[in-house]
Amino acid sequence: MNFYLASLLHCEMWRFFKTEKAIKFKKPYKLRGASRIHIGENFHAGSNLWLEAVTCYGGQDFDPIIKILDNVSLSTHVHIACTNRIEIGNNVLMGSYVLITDHNHGYYDSLHSTRHESPYIPPARRMLTEDGHITIGDNVWIGSMVSILPNTTIGNGSIIGCNSVVKGDIPSYSIAVGNPAKVIKKYSFDKEIWVDIADLK
Repeated sequence: MNFYLASLLHCEMWRFFKTEKAIKFKKPYKLRGASRIHIGENFHAGSNLWLEAVTCYGGQDFDPIIKILDNVSLSTHVHIACTNRIEIGNNVLMGSYVLITDHNHGYYDSLHSTRHESPYIPPARRMLTEDGHITIGDNVWIGSMVSILPNTTIGNGSIIGCNSVVKGDIPSYSIAVGNPAKVIKKYSFDKEIWVDIADLK
């Protein structure tokens, strides 16, 4: 990124994200659709953050919202991409190389059987989906190299293990790992320990 472009992005960032909120982006970073991105206080991101609210792509128009609450800390190489809605709660911690996206390049599932994309169409020219959403609750810890896919909810206080692929609902106060991510432990407030799912049956 050249100095002129970096300066423009820096100005755009601070135009929407006030300095009194203590928002820190470590360069280099990519920022797209800043007016559709709302960030709370005490936000920190390591280098190579890619934060994009996609308002148009290939002739499609979108109305995205990325909402990040207070005390959120991201490590390096985090990519958050939105065509619909992504919400991240308070006190969330993310490792490196995390992908969070509420959309896909093309339709492939049975819910859109009349809109399936032909494999003859280059992926970059396929329609972006816009019916997904992602909600990440408060006090969530997301490990490195995790992918969070459309239509996912991660409840308060949960932990997502490294290299996991998350789609669907992860209950609050759970530890989930794997591809697809499955809950392996839940927190017992009575015992004040994390309990294996097998021991709860």
